Amino acid sequence: MTINATIITAEIKLWQRKLTTLPTGHPTRVLCLFRLGDAFYRRFKATGAIADLDEAIVSLRKAVEATPAGHPNLAVILTELGGGLWIRFQRTGMSPDLDEAIRTARRAVDATPPDRPVDGLLGFIAAALKIRFERTGAMADLDEMARTMRLTIAATPTDHPERAQRISALSRALRHQFTLTMALPDLDEAIRVGRQAVAAAAPYHPERSSILSDLGISLRVRAERTGGQADLEEAIRVGRQAVAETSPDHPERADHMTSLCRALVHRFARAGLPDDLDEAIEIGRRAVMVTAPEHPDRAESMSVLGSALRLRSERTGSTADLDEAVATLRKAANVDLVDRTVRPVSLSDLGIALLNRFERTGAQADLDEAIQVGRQAVETGFGRFDFGNILSSQGVAVLRRFERNGEMSDLNEAVITFRKAVDVTSPDHPDLASILTNSAVTLLKRFERTGELPDLDEAIELGRQAVTALPVGHPDLAKTLSNLVTCLVSRFQRTGEMADLDEAIRIGRESVDATPTGHPGSAATGSNLAICLVSRFHRTGQTPDLDEAIVILRRAADVLAPDHPDLVTLLSNLGVALWKRFDRTGAPVDLDEAIYANRRAVAAIPDDHPLRARHLSNLAIPLRIRFQRTGAMADLDEAIRMGRQSVAATPEDHPDLPIISTELAAFLLSRFERTGMIADADEAIATLRKAVDITPVDHPARAGILADLGVVLWKRSERTETADDLGEAIRMGRLAVAATPTDHPERANRLSNLAVPLTIRYESTGTTHDLDDAIRLARQAVAAIPTGHPGHAVMQVNLAEALRARYSRTGTASDREEATTALQEAAELATAAPSLRIRAARGAAELTATAQPGRAAELLRRAVRLLPEVAPRELARSDQQHALGEYAGIASDAAALALDDPSTPPDQRPVLALQLLEAGRAVLLSQALQVRGDIADLADQHPDLAADFVRLRKLLDRTPHAAAASDAAADPIADRARSARELNDVLARIRAQRGFEYFALPPSAAELIAQAGRGPVVVFNISGHRSDALLLTAGGATCLPLPGLPLETVIDQVLAFHEALRAAGHGGTGPERQTAQRQLSRILEWLWDNAAGPVLDALGYRDRFPADRTGPRVWWIPGGLLGLLPIHAAGYHTAPPDPAGRAVLDRVVSSYTPTIAALRHARRRSPSTEPSARRPALIVAMPTTPGVAGRLHHVPEEVRTVAAHLSSSITLTEPDSGIQVDLAGADSATTLPTKANVLNRLADCAVAHFACHGTTDPADPSRSHLLLHDHDADPLTVAELAPVHLDHARLAYLSACETALTTNTRLLDEAIHLASAFQLAGYPHVIGTLWPIDDEIAVQVADAFYAALVTDPDVTDAAYALHRAIQAVRDALPATPSLWAAYLHAGA
Repeated sequence: MTINATIITAEIKLWQRKLTTLPTGHPTRVLCLFRLGDAFYRRFKATGAIADLDEAIVSLRKAVEATPAGHPNLAVILTELGGGLWIRFQRTGMSPDLDEAIRTARRAVDATPPDRPVDGLLGFIAAALKIRFERTGAMADLDEMARTMRLTIAATPTDHPERAQRISALSRALRHQFTLTMALPDLDEAIRVGRQAVAAAAPYHPERSSILSDLGISLRVRAERTGGQADLEEAIRVGRQAVAETSPDHPERADHMTSLCRALVHRFARAGLPDDLDEAIEIGRRAVMVTAPEHPDRAESMSVLGSALRLRSERTGSTADLDEAVATLRKAANVDLVDRTVRPVSLSDLGIALLNRFERTGAQADLDEAIQVGRQAVETGFGRFDFGNILSSQGVAVLRRFERNGEMSDLNEAVITFRKAVDVTSPDHPDLASILTNSAVTLLKRFERTGELPDLDEAIELGRQAVTALPVGHPDLAKTLSNLVTCLVSRFQRTGEMADLDEAIRIGRESVDATPTGHPGSAATGSNLAICLVSRFHRTGQTPDLDEAIVILRRAADVLAPDHPDLVTLLSNLGVALWKRFDRTGAPVDLDEAIYANRRAVAAIPDDHPLRARHLSNLAIPLRIRFQRTGAMADLDEAIRMGRQSVAATPEDHPDLPIISTELAAFLLSRFERTGMIADADEAIATLRKAVDITPVDHPARAGILADLGVVLWKRSERTETADDLGEAIRMGRLAVAATPTDHPERANRLSNLAVPLTIRYESTGTTHDLDDAIRLARQAVAAIPTGHPGHAVMQVNLAEALRARYSRTGTASDREEATTALQEAAELATAAPSLRIRAARGAAELTATAQPGRAAELLRRAVRLLPEVAPRELARSDQQHALGEYAGIASDAAALALDDPSTPPDQRPVLALQLLEAGRAVLLSQALQVRGDIADLADQHPDLAADFVRLRKLLDRTPHAAAASDAAADPIADRARSARELNDVLARIRAQRGFEYFALPPSAAELIAQAGRGPVVVFNISGHRSDALLLTAGGATCLPLPGLPLETVIDQVLAFHEALRAAGHGGTGPERQTAQRQLSRILEWLWDNAAGPVLDALGYRDRFPADRTGPRVWWIPGGLLGLLPIHAAGYHTAPPDPAGRAVLDRVVSSYTPTIAALRHARRRSPSTEPSARRPALIVAMPTTPGVAGRLHHVPEEVRTVAAHLSSSITLTEPDSGIQVDLAGADSATTLPTKANVLNRLADCAVAHFACHGTTDPADPSRSHLLLHDHDADPLTVAELAPVHLDHARLAYLSACETALTTNTRLLDEAIHLASAFQLAGYPHVIGTLWPIDDEIAVQVADAFYAALVTDPDVTDAAYALHRAIQAVRDALPATPSLWAAYLHAGA
C-alpha cells in the first residue's frame, strides 16, 4: 500500500469512528458521511479496489438520504454520488448504475442554487444519455440528450472557453439523431448549430479544427441525403480548412483527413472529376499512415481510402488500385474494435470492390466473397439511412452471380433484395434513382430468362421512376436513361410495339448526349442506343440506322479497356450490326469484321457463363452468311458447331431458345443444300417444329420461325418428292406471311419463299392457280424490297422461275420477256452474291439464246467474268472447286454464243470466243499463274513492292492445313481474305509503275496470238449450242465448225471409250479384251474424222512427215469432255500403216496445255542458262507400296534404264525394292520416298521421274495423288503441290496411272490433275497419263523417251522425245491403243 493510501485509510477510520459517536439526525452526520464517501473514492482511485468504490457509493447514498431538501450542499453530494455510479458503470457495465447516475445527476441539477453553474452537470447527463441510448436504443434518451445539451449551451457563458466545444457537441448529437430518425430537420439544425460552434471558436481555439471538421461532416451527410451540391462544396472547403488548422501531431488529424477524404470521394461520385479522387487517395493514405494500428478510428480511414481506390480503378481500369482497394477494405472490415456504424459500410464497400475485381478477372472466389460480405453488411446495417444502398450493392452482387452461373435462385434473390432496397429508401433519398434502376435491370434479366411480361412492365415503370427521381444534370442521368432504353427495346422485341422502340431511341439519344466525352459510361450508353438502331433497321430496313449504330459501337469499343467486363457484350452487338449491314450492302469487310468481333466476344466469355449461348449464336450467324457468300465449308461447319453449343447451353425454359434453335436450323439447312445430307434437313425440321411449339403465338419472332420451317420443308420435298412436305411448306409460308406486317423488311423474303413451293407444286401437279398465285406473290416480293438490296436478286430469280414455268406452259412472250428482264436485273446487281448473278445470267441466256443470241452472248460474257469472284483466293481449294463446279460448261456456252453473236463482226468472234474460254476455263490455275511469273525486273526496280508481292503470294499459297499449323489466327478465312485484298492492292500499285502496266494480267488478244509462233494452238469448244475448233496461228484466230461433235454424241463416245478401257484392262477373257481394243480404235477413228482430222486439214497438215525429220508442233486445248479422250492418238492405226497417214501421230508432234496462258507461263520458264545436267535428277521408285496389294514388277528395271540415260541421279525407293541406292552418308529416313523427302529433293533437281502408283479422286480432283511411302498419312496431292515453287525445275516425268486425268464432270474445264500441278510448281515440261498404264510398256516408253533427249538431257525436246517413244510402241502394237495412247506431253 502506498503512503497516500495509508493516509487515506487512517482518514477513513477516523470518519468511521466519528460516525459511531453521532446519533441519527445529528446535523454534522451528513458531513461525516460525505467525507467518508469521498475518502473511500479517493482510495479507490489510488488502489483500484472496486470494494472501495462500492463503500463510497454506500456512504454517499446515506449522505443524500440524510440531507434535507433545500440544503445548500445537496447538489454537491448528489454530484459526487452520480460520479461514483458513472465510474462503477464504466468498470462493470451494469445498467442500474448508469440509470441511477442519470437520475442522481438530474436531482443535482434541480438542487443547484440559481446562482451556481450547472453546465458541467448538464454535459454529464447528455453524455450518459448518449451511452444509454446506444445500449438500449430508447429514442427518449436521444431526445433528452439533445434538450440537455441545448440547456448546457444556454447555461454556458458566451465567454466560456468550452462554449464552442459544447455547441459542436450538440451539432454532433443532432447529426447522430438524424442518422437514426432520417428526419432532415435534425440535420438542418446540426448544420446551423455547427456553424454557431465555428463562429464561437476563436481562430486559435485548441478545438477549432475539430469543430470545423464536424461541420464538414454534417454538410457532407446532408449532401448525400439531398444531393445538394452547395453543401458538398462547403463540406470540402471547411474540411480542407480543418486539416490545414490541425497540427501534425494532433491526435484527431487523421479523423479530419478521413472526413475530407470522404467528402472528396462523394464529389467525384457526383461530378466525376479525377482530381478529387487523386486528392482523396493521397489524403486517405496519409490518414491511415498517421493512425496507430490499434486505434479504433483506423478502420474508418481504411474504409474511405478503399472506396476511393475502388472508384479510381473503375475510372482508369487500374488493377493495382483495385487490388489495393480490396486489401484495404478487407482490413477495415476485419478490425476488431471497428465502430458498428463503420463496419456495415466497410463490408458493403469491400463487397463492391470484390465484385469489381470479379468483373475484371472472372475469379469466382471474388464473386462468392462479395456476396458473403454483402450479406454481413446487410445484417449489421439494418436501420441505417443508407441501408437501401447496402441492400442494392448486395443485390448487384447476387445478380452478377446469376449472370455468371445462371442459377434462378440467385436471380430471384436479387429481385427480392432490390425490392427491399426500394421499400426502405425514402422518396427524397439521393440514391433512390440508382436503387430503382438496379431493381429494373434485375427484373429485365428475369424477363429475359423467363419471358414473363409483367416483370418487363414493372422494370419499365421502375426505370421511369428512376429517371424522374434524378435532378437535372445529375451525373447518373445518362446511365439511368440508358437502362430504361434497354427495357423499352426489350419490350419492343417481345411485342413488336413501335412506340416502345421510338421512345427507346429518343431516350437513348438523350443518354448519349448526357454522357461526358471520354467517360467510361459512354460505351454502355452508346451500345444501348446502337441496339435500338439495329432493331429499328431490322423492322424498317433503313440503312442509316445501321450505319449510325456501327459508328457508335466502334467508338464505344475504343473507349473500353481490353479486360472491361462490358466489352464482351459490346463486341457481340457490333458483330450483329456489321453482319446485318453486310446482309444489306454486300460489303465483305463488314462480314469479316463481324466474325472477328464475335470471335473476340466468345473467346472472352467463360464456358459456363449463361450469356455464352447468345454470343455463340451471334458468331455462328455471320459464319453461315459468309459461307453463303463464299462457299467456305469451314465456316458452315464451325457455324453448326457453334449453333449446337449454343442450343446445348440454353435452358429448356429460356425464352431465347426458339430463336437460337431457329438459327441452328438455318445452319443445318445450308449444309443440306451443299451436301444433300437428308439427316441435316430432318434435324432442321425437327428443331423448327419444336421452336414453333415453344414460341408464344403473339411473339414477333414466330413469323420468322414459321417461314424458316416452310423453307426447309419445300427444300426437303425437292429431294424426297414428298407431297406432304410441300403442302405443309405452303401452309407454313402462308401463316408466316399473314403474321408479317406489310412494312416489315422480311416480308419480301417471306413472300418469295412462299412463291417457290407454289411453283414447285405446279410443276408436280399442273395446278395453274398455284402458278398464278406464285407469280403474284413473287411480284409483291420484288416490289417490297429496295432495288439495291442484295436480296433483290433472289426475289427476281424466284419470280423468273415462276414466269418461265408459265411461259413453258403457255408460250406467252410477255412472260418470257418479264422473266428475262428479272434475271438480267439480278445478274447486273453488284451487291448480290456473284454465284447468284452467274445463275441469273445463265438462266436469262437460256431464255434468249434462240431469239436474241446477241443478248444471250452478252449475258454469258458478263457471267464468265464473274467466275473468279465465286472462287476467290481466300477460299479453301475444295470450296473453290465446289463453287466453280456449279457452273460447268458456262465458258463453252459463252464462247458458242459469242460465235453466233450477230452484233460482233465475224472476224472478231474467234478472238472473243478464245478470250472467254481463257477466262472461264482453268480458273484456279489462272489465278495461280497470275502471281507465278518472273519478278526479276520488279525486284530490281521496285524491291519493296516485289517483297510485298512475294510475301502475300506465299501466304495465299499455303494450304489450310499448313496455315493452321503455323498460324494461330482466330479466323483463317478472314486472314486469307485480308491477304487477298492486300495482294490486289499491291498488284494495283505495281501496275501503276511505268513498264509494269500489264503485270500478272491475263494475256491480251495480241499475246494470245503470239503464242502460236512456235506452232498452232487448237482450242476445242463443245457446247449444246454448237461445237467448234478455234485455230490460233501466227496469222490470227479462226473458227472451224465441227458439226460432227454434237454434245450428246461426244458424251456417248466418252462413255464408250472409258468403258472399253475398263474392259481392255480387266476383261474376263481374251476375246473380251480384244473386242474392247477394237472399240477403242473405232472411237479414235471417230475422233479423227470429226475433230483432229478436220483441224489438221484446216491447218495444212495433210501428209505424214518423214521419220528422219522433226515434225510440226501442235498444242491441244481439248477443254471439257474432249479432255477425257486422247486427241494426240486420234486416227487410223493399222498394220500396215494407213497410207494416207490419217493419224495425229503421223502428221504432227502433240502437246497439251489447259489454257494459252498456261502455255505462255511454261514457255517463260523453259529457257535456262543452266543445263539440266548440272543438277542431279530425282528418281522416285515404288515397286511396292505400303497398304497396296501387289507389286510393280518392272519398276526396278525402269529405274535402272532411266538412271543409265542421266549423268547424275538420286533415287528414293522402298527398302525392299531391290534397287541399288548410293547416297553416301545418308540415313534410311532420308532415302525413303516420303512426301517430305521428295519435296525437299525436288528443290535441287532439274528432272524428276516418278515410277509409282497414281490415283485420281473422282469427287475431289485436288486429292488426286502419287502413292509414295506415306501416302496414307500424308499424301502428295494436287493441293499439296499448289504452294510449291521450284526455281530449277525442267522436266517432270510421271510414270504412274491417271496423272493427267480429271473424271469429275463438274470440273473438267478446270484441268485439276497431277500434270497441271507439276506444271504450276515450275516444270515447263510434264509427261503424264490419261489412264492406268502397263508397267512393262512404261519401261519401253521411258527408255525411248530419255534416249531421244540425246544430251544433258535436253528437255526442250521432250515433246519430240515422247512422240517418238509412243510412235514406236504404236508401230509395234497398233491394235492395242490402251497400252500406248495414255501418254501425253504437257507444256512448252
